[in-house]
Amino acid sequence: MKEVPWGIRKALNWIKDHYNNPEVLITENGTADDAEHHGSLNDQQRIRYLTGYINNVLKGTPCVPTYLVYRFRIIIAKPGNAQLL
Repeated sequence: MKEVPWGIRKALNWIKDHYNNPEVLITENGTADDAEHHGSLNDQQRIRYLTGYINNVLKGTPCVPTYLVYRFRIIIAKPGNAQLL
């Protein structure tokens, strides 16, 4: 899937222009781990993704009081051992 951070700013500006500048709540935005860094702390892909999207939200003109990051992660806990999937 391709990242298009400027698209969120374009969408926010369209909402502003067509709906009298309402508050917009972004309740989910995020990306999955790439196969190379799955489960690691070396998470440059996610940092780049979120930096691009958050910066474009800040450049947009509508009021965005809420921006929540979505990250799906499964943790299987076993006695004495937790495994991240």
